[in-house]
Amino acid sequence: MKQTIYFKAVLCAVFTILLLAMNYVLFTVYASYRIGLTTVYVAVRDLPPRTRIRESDLAEVQIPKGYVLPSTVTKKEEILDQITPLQGMIPAGSPFYRSMLEDPEKIWDYGVSLLKEGQTAYRLILDPSQLRTLSDGMRCDVHITVSRKDSAPLSGVILVHARILTMRDRQGLFLSDPDSSGVPYLAEIAIQREDIELLTAAESIGTLRLFASEAPYAGMEAARAENSEALRWLLEQIQKAVPEGTAQSS
Repeated sequence: MKQTIYFKAVLCAVFTILLLAMNYVLFTVYASYRIGLTTVYVAVRDLPPRTRIRESDLAEVQIPKGYVLPSTVTKKEEILDQITPLQGMIPAGSPFYRSMLEDPEKIWDYGVSLLKEGQTAYRLILDPSQLRTLSDGMRCDVHITVSRKDSAPLSGVILVHARILTMRDRQGLFLSDPDSSGVPYLAEIAIQREDIELLTAAESIGTLRLFASEAPYAGMEAARAENSEALRWLLEQIQKAVPEGTAQSS
């Protein structure tokens, strides 16, 4: 008798729980239907200008459909890998609007968004025949050739494993652009900020060329070729060009 009463009590409790759960589900579905909840994506942190948007930058939320503006981008695939505008920042918690997103392949300074800490972008105009074996993302070595009046020509590497950010044609278009000629003309590489003077001097003194590195997609980026005679000679020329008073004060 007691077992029968206990069994009925348990069965009643189970049915009560199921009924409450069903009511909750029905209420949620009805509320969603009436309110028209829509899934949108918001920024989980402040996104500074020229930031490439990653999966970790997004959070999925649901808001009433009536609050979703026509310019809101609701599809994740249309947000990922886009670039934030140069003149604006996307604050944390904000949805993504079309005016906030730029196609990386349509902005001139796209390469800047690919830089790592301590790097800067350096652009080189080279013979197209030298660039045909290179592509975006590859590592390259920077060589210099110098014609000298009082001695034999000098040639050698000055930087190794510099990363190619972008390659463009004579019009400044990405090679993947439908309107591009497809002929490489300008290469944008990532170098260390302290090497800007080095490459600027190298361009004014000699001729620069790029060659694919031994490890074209890995390795330390844009390191000086410390054992290179060409690098040592170039540094000597830079030092000679520095006024004595400047050298002493530094």
